[in-house]
Amino acid sequence: MSSLEHKIYTFKTFKSPEGESRPIDAKVVYGLSGPPKRAIAVWYHGGGFITGNYNMIPAFELELLHRNGFVIVCPNYRLVPTISLKDGPVADAIDAFQWARNTLPELFKADTGIFIDPNNTVTLGHSCGGGLALLTGGQSNPPRAIVDFFGMKYFRDPFWTQPSAAMAKLPEFDQSFIDKVFEEVPPPTATPPPFGPNGPDLSKPRNAFMFAHNKKGDYISSIVQGDDYAAIDPAPLLSKPNFPPTFILQGTADTVAPHQHSLQAEADLKKAGNEVQLRLIEDAPHAFDMKAKEGDAVYELIVEAFAFLKSHLI
Repeated sequence: MSSLEHKIYTFKTFKSPEGESRPIDAKVVYGLSGPPKRAIAVWYHGGGFITGNYNMIPAFELELLHRNGFVIVCPNYRLVPTISLKDGPVADAIDAFQWARNTLPELFKADTGIFIDPNNTVTLGHSCGGGLALLTGGQSNPPRAIVDFFGMKYFRDPFWTQPSAAMAKLPEFDQSFIDKVFEEVPPPTATPPPFGPNGPDLSKPRNAFMFAHNKKGDYISSIVQGDDYAAIDPAPLLSKPNFPPTFILQGTADTVAPHQHSLQAEADLKKAGNEVQLRLIEDAPHAFDMKAKEGDAVYELIVEAFAFLKSHLI
């Protein structure tokens, strides 16, 4: 049984085409017990920038972060493709990070009596959320440390233009069905995950868009929409000095975000003189952490990653 509570806050609003104000919310997870002064962990969900919501983060991982003295901020963000990657997920992720540091502490103190220290903020994320977490490292007030769970990065790499072997057996989708996703205006800020208990959910145009473009090998280019890659890809940041200490967890059997990209990230960070820890899990697929159990090897690596975050607080 989890000991955690949560509150929902609106960290940002945007206008619909009709001029209506629409909220973008964050789920703030915390425990009633704990130190009087706590750190902030901003955690970005996965889903390929096109699906997902803040409830996808496993409860046991939230519990582990709480035990390390964190209040966890889990933001939603506007989902592609009816907004570009730069203007939707990336912009909202950065705004959530800044809101968590600059606005949330006062609100949260008033609501709960718990003091959270904006000077002790870290970021982390799964898959595309790992890439978003890395992008916060380019801010003028970067996080103290970052944990990247099999994050999407190096979008200029040929991998992102190759047909996905993992999607090869999926059926062909009717283009008119796929195009229905463009009727979703304004862009949603939360959707169900793309995979159900029986595998890929092929009943929704949004999922069909993602699967079809991955199968073809042009998914990233289809959601970048002409943006400058430097604005949406964390890769250039990893070669710069003074990037935050980074801990990467990556499976070697990942067909969504290949482990070679995490090896490259480790090399680039080290070459620039930055602190980095990479943990490769042999034969582990994408999202390998979701079913980790206390005492198994993956669980212990997650414990290590969160201890890494805690060790970089001041």
